[in-house]
Amino acid sequence: MHKKLLFFLSFVPTAFFAQAVSLDPALVVGTSFSNAATEIIAMPDGKILVGGWFTNYNGTAANRIAKLNSDGTLDFSFNPGTAASNGGDVNEILVLPDGKIIVAGNFGYFNGIAKNYIVRLLPTGELDTSFEGAVPNAYLNAVALQADGKLVAGGNTGKRIHRLNIDGSVDASFNIGAGFDAQVHSLAIQSDGKILVGGYFNSFDGNAAKGIIRLNSDGTRDASFDMGSGFFYSSNNIPSITEIKVLDDGKILVAGQFVSYNGVSSKSLIRLQANGSVDTSFNIGTGFAINATAIGTVTAVKIQPDGKYLIGGNFNLINDQNYKNIVRLNTDGSVDSSINFGSGFNSSVRAIDIQADGKTLVLGDFSTYDGNTVRRLARLQTDLLSTDKFSESKKLIVYPNPCKDFVSLDYEGGNILGYSIVDLSGRTIQSSNEHLTTINTSNLASGNYILMLKTDQSTVSQKLIVQ
Repeated sequence: MHKKLLFFLSFVPTAFFAQAVSLDPALVVGTSFSNAATEIIAMPDGKILVGGWFTNYNGTAANRIAKLNSDGTLDFSFNPGTAASNGGDVNEILVLPDGKIIVAGNFGYFNGIAKNYIVRLLPTGELDTSFEGAVPNAYLNAVALQADGKLVAGGNTGKRIHRLNIDGSVDASFNIGAGFDAQVHSLAIQSDGKILVGGYFNSFDGNAAKGIIRLNSDGTRDASFDMGSGFFYSSNNIPSITEIKVLDDGKILVAGQFVSYNGVSSKSLIRLQANGSVDTSFNIGTGFAINATAIGTVTAVKIQPDGKYLIGGNFNLINDQNYKNIVRLNTDGSVDSSINFGSGFNSSVRAIDIQADGKTLVLGDFSTYDGNTVRRLARLQTDLLSTDKFSESKKLIVYPNPCKDFVSLDYEGGNILGYSIVDLSGRTIQSSNEHLTTINTSNLASGNYILMLKTDQSTVSQKLIVQ
């Protein structure tokens, strides 16, 4: 009997034992957003910042940007007034280390004041009048923060990419020549200051660059990044690059809608080496699909502290396995079958973020998750980390905190193998793979960060305040 039982268990699919991922009933969104919500940020205090194309939330006026309390009610202490008005939309939100908020998109007014496409808000939601965004006639899709506080912004019309000084004025030292021939949709800044740019373009400054390119910090093309023939979808369809993530090891995760990169098949998600070549150790098999003939789209990528990838978008299949619009991948690109999203979301996922407690926020066009009603915004209750990484932070002592020039570490749960300091937008500001007990923080701007430690047993995190 025991032998028969063992024989049976050896053929039971791993998903049979997978951890179920349920909705968190503590988040109540009601009728939710009146139109698409496209950007989400999990704030360190548990509140939720959302941007998009909506004009109200759960029946209350909220024009393209809103902050929610942890229970899903509107946070009325955040007051941007009429916000992005006259038909404008919010396409990007970026929380700065000092708590101020960059808002960018397709709008000409913000709270009734003429503002072209980008503004900076105080943490209360009011306009920061010391910032005068000077983007010339270009709606924006993406904004990235440099280590020196300057902003790189990408979008449509004009040269499609701009760099702004801290006060919002145009940085004349940013030399992009003729710029891009079509719109920029995604940006990522490396630790060395170089800028990865993705979008719908075929050329940069008159030379071929299909879908992706890397620029030097002065705006010129980085010739060390070789994308070859770049991204391809079909002879009738332009590939889209919606997300670029620079990983701790310098590799680059690229998502969107495409069938190949430089002649190598990889549908809608690929990982590149730092020089632009394909990372052959990452394999998603047949990739993302709607069905046997239609390509899926990846629009949301979140890197977990344990290194796994939470992926959202518009798809029903990943490597011929049924996953509706959300999946988690292992670092080699294989599907992580240790968790079970059930029937998933019934429509596309646009954005994903992880709260400080490990719960996961999901934003999209859906009205159900695993058969349960939930509109546009959901919080997944089960901690998606493979172990309870966040609760282990009680074993970590960080001092002084707040800090200024340095911070010391004392961790009881194992040996420290490296660290990353991440800002509130999820961008890695500083990292090392060395065994350290003291970290130099003198080059960090004042503000709130998340300190993540890699150990021989797990990854742990804790809030870090720099004064």
